Amino acid sequence: MEVILRVKSGDGEAFSLLVDAYADRIFGYLNLMVKNRSDAEEISQEVFIKAYRGLCKFRADCPFAPWLFRIARNEAINFSRRHKRQGLLAADRNPDLPPLEPVDVSDGPLEQMLDRERRKEARRLIAALDEKYRTVLTLRYGEGLSYREIAGVIGAPEGTVKTLLHRAKAKLRRTATSELTVEAAPAG
Repeated sequence: MEVILRVKSGDGEAFSLLVDAYADRIFGYLNLMVKNRSDAEEISQEVFIKAYRGLCKFRADCPFAPWLFRIARNEAINFSRRHKRQGLLAADRNPDLPPLEPVDVSDGPLEQMLDRERRKEARRLIAALDEKYRTVLTLRYGEGLSYREIAGVIGAPEGTVKTLLHRAKAKLRRTATSELTVEAAPAG
């Protein structure tokens, strides 16, 4: 990647191109992982600082996105550990889920509302999963990373990634089904 080579050769402005290209994706991932917008912003800054400092060790023949998401994952884990010890996890202070994405305005108002509600419910269900399941789901379906790239991010074999994805989807199905069953049960 030409931009990375420019950064490695001392072109500090080239790094801003990388930040611009990945900032929203990294923030979105972190927002889902730590469940708090301001914490995700803080961690995002740390991710890019670490990426800048570590870019000299980055091999240009490797894909950049998985490397950057691995840094983000590690920073989210470190943040959660630090704050858990202090009893200050954002999820305990503010259980708000990430903001909704924009809706296609070509849909009618009812379709837009239903789409927003479905996404909100999906986020709620995903946010309730263990970190390992949230990570693989977000990287695969939110970021479009391959199994190999996810394996590199989480430091596990591709088979483990596939297993985690399968289990995460099964857990989501079970949770959604059990909630629907409870909601549909007659009040007694």
